[in-house]
Amino acid sequence: MARARLPGETASRLIRYMNAAFVTQFVGLSSTYTVKNFFEPNNRQKCLLTKKELERVSEIDMTVGASVARELIAWSMMEIEQALNDKLIDGQHANQFRDNIIQLRANIGSFFDFKDQPVPFFYVHFLCLLTALYLPLYSIDAAYKLGLGNNANWSKDLFTGTIVLFQAIFVIGLRVLGEKLSDPFGSDLVDLSVMHYCTFTWKMSNRILRAHTPLRDHMPVVEAKIRFSRESIGAAWVQQPRSITVVK
Repeated sequence: MARARLPGETASRLIRYMNAAFVTQFVGLSSTYTVKNFFEPNNRQKCLLTKKELERVSEIDMTVGASVARELIAWSMMEIEQALNDKLIDGQHANQFRDNIIQLRANIGSFFDFKDQPVPFFYVHFLCLLTALYLPLYSIDAAYKLGLGNNANWSKDLFTGTIVLFQAIFVIGLRVLGEKLSDPFGSDLVDLSVMHYCTFTWKMSNRILRAHTPLRDHMPVVEAKIRFSRESIGAAWVQQPRSITVVK
């Protein structure tokens, strides 16, 4: 919409603000994404904000609840209002722009809603208690069932030991997996690829801004040639034979 409806300068500035808001939303979600190692390199590579804009952003704590992202969302809304006042867009298109910007703000807020609601302590405590009590008791019970003296058998020992080992791996693995999934914005290999999301969004939005329509010389003639040279799609309906009634 920005490419089709807004002048180049206004569209570029609007997309810069929205891309900057998208990047800054991840700052503060975890210790992995900070201003120094995440926002500043992205800003240098992608030229998201100018020096004057950075001076304003530096007055806001970027690590607290996506405050900078909300500031940039407000800038985007101001751009739409200015374009509406300058009669660059009409009211309907302005509403569509506002809806998309508000949707971005809602998506940004959902990240911190998720972050502010960690896994309840009861579930973490229950898993730790299960691991500490269940696994030793299960091992003792399995060893007791094997028997002693003449009832001992090395094949049973090997089979039962294998089961106990896999049981321990399964239970402890579930606990570790739960801990990893509770914080998807870390530096582990299983965490979300935040850098890829930011780079991909920036590239695709700028590619759209660089879109150009081809030359439209003699377009009616060209469209007519295409229409007659392509494969026929057939009639829109099949005419049914009509019965003729003779009235005497």
